[in-house]
Amino acid sequence: MSLSAQAQHEHKALIRLRDQLVSAYGAQVPAEEIGALIEAAAAKYAAAAVRDFVPLLVERDARAALRRRGRGGVGPAERS
Repeated sequence: MSLSAQAQHEHKALIRLRDQLVSAYGAQVPAEEIGALIEAAAAKYAAAAVRDFVPLLVERDARAALRRRGRGGVGPAERS
């Protein structure tokens, strides 16, 4: 996969993640805040040489941050 295609794939995965987290936590956390959590988590992996798992790692970090804030819960849209 070319770098450009890899970046596009990652970007699309992060958009899907935002939609999923807004669906799961949107009643408790504003969408803008969820987006900021995803951006902060993605920034942690900006220098990662292997990009294949970045969306998964961002999801894990963002969900953990939402749980730590005590605003989210495990619902039908929640995955561990």
